Amino acid sequence: MLPSIESIKQQRLKINMTQKELANLVGVSTSMINQIESGRSAPSYNTAKRIFEVLASKESEASAHNAGELCSQKIVKLKPTNTLGEAMVKMDKEKISQIPIFDGNDAVGVITDSGIIGHMSDGVSKKIRIEDIMQPAPPIVENETPASTLDPLIKNSKCIIIPGVGAFPEAMKRLREKKLDKTIYDCHEKKKSILGICLGMQLLFSESHEVTKTKGLNLIKGDVVKFSQKNNSNNTTTFNVGWN
Repeated sequence: MLPSIESIKQQRLKINMTQKELANLVGVSTSMINQIESGRSAPSYNTAKRIFEVLASKESEASAHNAGELCSQKIVKLKPTNTLGEAMVKMDKEKISQIPIFDGNDAVGVITDSGIIGHMSDGVSKKIRIEDIMQPAPPIVENETPASTLDPLIKNSKCIIIPGVGAFPEAMKRLREKKLDKTIYDCHEKKKSILGICLGMQLLFSESHEVTKTKGLNLIKGDVVKFSQKNNSNNTTTFNVGWN
């Protein structure tokens, strides 16, 4: 599926390319590019595909970062032969909400805390092997993939997931440095589904008090504060949602 034709002009201007330069690289006339951008002409599928390939290639050349720089270098993973119980222990130990499943060097699936809750409520045994209950592997992006190509991938998805491992201030810093916060806002304006997991959900709020007060994405009005047992006057059982 190609991006919308209406985005061609925006992508072209983003990399400071003229209509003539784009036309020469695509192999069409400058007039054709002008008509496509103004909505007066609809390109064939092959022409549109070539236009987006050229734009993506030129944007990649201008990118100074790659996808690997945005990712955690430490991968917590499990094997298909591990059990549900082992996955639960690993998640609790590492304080994470999802774990990729690797068969050798290949990612073959993923298991999440929400999935585990569902299985446990259905009475599934902790001894069951992960390969029997894991979810499909998520899309894979190579480390060397230019970070600039992640933006159109996210924008043209039906929904986005904001995962969460780490501290609020550093996460927001990274989002803003890579301008992924603008991508998230764009998805919100287009009413796409946004799922925040753990820290990813906290980032959607106005502000967090973790480490130091830090402004969030402000898509959900409210502050994220530490939930402390010391402030629990009724001495009731509380969930583990404090800073770890």
